[in-house]
Amino acid sequence: MIIKTLNEVDLEDLLEGFKDAFSDYVADISMTKELFMRTLKCRRVDKDYSLIALENDKVVGFIINGSGFFKDEYTIYDIFTGVSKKNRGRGITKTLFEKLELLLKESLFKQYLLEVIDNNFKAINLYRKKGFIKNRNLSIFSFKDFNIRDFKEDIIIKEYEYFYKDDYKKMTFYLPSWQNSFETLEEIKNEVKVLEAYFKDELVGYLTFRENEIYSFGSIKNYKVDILNQLFKNFHEKCKLKNIEGKLLNVDSENDIIEYLFDIGFRKIKDRNSIVEIGQLEMIKKL
Repeated sequence: MIIKTLNEVDLEDLLEGFKDAFSDYVADISMTKELFMRTLKCRRVDKDYSLIALENDKVVGFIINGSGFFKDEYTIYDIFTGVSKKNRGRGITKTLFEKLELLLKESLFKQYLLEVIDNNFKAINLYRKKGFIKNRNLSIFSFKDFNIRDFKEDIIIKEYEYFYKDDYKKMTFYLPSWQNSFETLEEIKNEVKVLEAYFKDELVGYLTFRENEIYSFGSIKNYKVDILNQLFKNFHEKCKLKNIEGKLLNVDSENDIIEYLFDIGFRKIKDRNSIVEIGQLEMIKKL
């Protein structure tokens, strides 16, 4: 087995390895080539700190990382880690981590961030042994049925191409996860839309989205429920026209906004067998 950085490996070979490694994952994260490439881009892949294990020129394991800032700290972020099905149990992930740790010792990164499905106990135990601690629980939602019927009519919703405004960050209820951050949106801003809520010509709320996926949302405290009702109603109507469910990933599970989301029709997603509700643990290791 040899280990290379992503700079030395064809992305299509990595995609084949990804499909194998995640074909039986607890959540369905199957990807087309286009979506795979887009995921790497928007999560700010860092090829120098992404490692691939190969045997006979085939990908058998990988740790793919992105880099940037999280909580104002220079951060390396685990986009995904996996091992091909027939090569599990050989310690490939452990070997990759050991190689990566050597690289990180010589780097400027201050912390290592990752997310893991909350019932993937084997992975969680591995990360804890490597020094990761839980930062927070994250909830994952789908959105099909909208339960609100009463609206404040003088709140006006306008749709724009995404362009970051400081007001968005000030109104956001919780710190967005890496993949939903404003830095991530900058990578794909030509694909992202924003709904803005106005009351008496004042910006009072926003919701960023792409197709059926919400990235972040927020509002001022006054009339919060009325503002969000209008924003989510507008988003729901867009999904309904396309006959697709809305998605909202990685909501801080301790935030009060969770109760509101349940009230208007959001539901936690289940595993690929539609049996168990799943969420994620956000974990951090200081470097």
